[in-house]
Amino acid sequence: MAHLFAFSAGGLQLFSRSSANVAPLRDNLNAIIGPLYAVHLFVEKQGARIVASKTENYRVVWKLFNDSIMLILVQQEIFEAPTHTTALLDFLFHAMEFCLGPQTLVRPSPDALKRAMGKMPFAFLDQLLTETFLYVTLDAIPVALSPSKDALEDYLDAFHRGVGAEAGFILAHGRVVAATASFAQIQRTDAARMVALVTSRSLDERESVVFLGDQPHSLVVREIVPGLLLGLFGPQGTVNIEHVLSDAFGEYWQGVNAECLEAADIPSYPTPGATTIDPGLVAFACVHLASGRALVHPAPPPDDAAAAAVRTLLAWWRMRADTERPDSSYASAEAYMCCDQGRMYTLTSHGLRLAAAFSVDVPVHALRTLARSLAAQLAPALALAGHS
Repeated sequence: MAHLFAFSAGGLQLFSRSSANVAPLRDNLNAIIGPLYAVHLFVEKQGARIVASKTENYRVVWKLFNDSIMLILVQQEIFEAPTHTTALLDFLFHAMEFCLGPQTLVRPSPDALKRAMGKMPFAFLDQLLTETFLYVTLDAIPVALSPSKDALEDYLDAFHRGVGAEAGFILAHGRVVAATASFAQIQRTDAARMVALVTSRSLDERESVVFLGDQPHSLVVREIVPGLLLGLFGPQGTVNIEHVLSDAFGEYWQGVNAECLEAADIPSYPTPGATTIDPGLVAFACVHLASGRALVHPAPPPDDAAAAAVRTLLAWWRMRADTERPDSSYASAEAYMCCDQGRMYTLTSHGLRLAAAFSVDVPVHALRTLARSLAAQLAPALALAGHS
């Protein structure tokens, strides 16, 4: 659970956002926002600076960017790591720069700041708050393993070249099912932001401008079939928008209509069909270290039992990510934890960083064997998800 509040340096409230898995704090908004900003002002007047605070259930972090925008993040997570919360605030501000341009947020006047906020796709921030594990903890790009990948990528390669795009990708339920080779050349963080922005459906089927550094680029979105979105990217003015939005678009993709429908209907279990999964496995998350491609099972929306296991698993991994920094004395290659939601195990093997949750019926001595077996089965397919 996460809530984000933004103020100008002068105390003007700019916006408040919440992750998709919690209800926004509309009823108690004023009661919450006022004290949070007042704490910052009080500490500042004492000649000090407040960075973070923690209650029994919440962690609060304050940070001022460019002497212009104060972001306040409120999170309710078990095992929450302080470095993760701070990194998330940085990531969210850079996401605002990605949409608005970095120069727009450098000491703007109050009027300029209000105009900029009017252009901000706030559903994009909600998406990032909802999937912080993927985008921040793992610095990863979510993928799904579709048997239609090869056919879709053949069509995608030809289409993106034909319209002058630098790169292209196809999403199903927020997961990349196909991409051009050039998409893998984009800096991972920028590629992840594009995926999150398209997934949030903040963009109409038209050209939008995003910023890689100071350079404006075009991001064009078009739905191929219900549930399957095409994203095209390139320097501003290079993508043939008219062709992408023309009737010829549907005629072109009709050639792989069956494959598109199959990809749009990916199962909630994002594993290759040949993979044999132990019945004691409840949930897992893994990232391919070389490419940054990540799989999380079960894909949303899971049932209640699996959802609890996934939340615990990801929160535990965030804590592990904090202790496994190179300068940490607690770094370890493998670790496990037993709790009410099951037995958790994390390891690095076969080029993957894997965390898995097993049922309480699985004996502890079997966890390493099962986790290594799962990593061995997932690694080949994950390495080929999208162009290698």
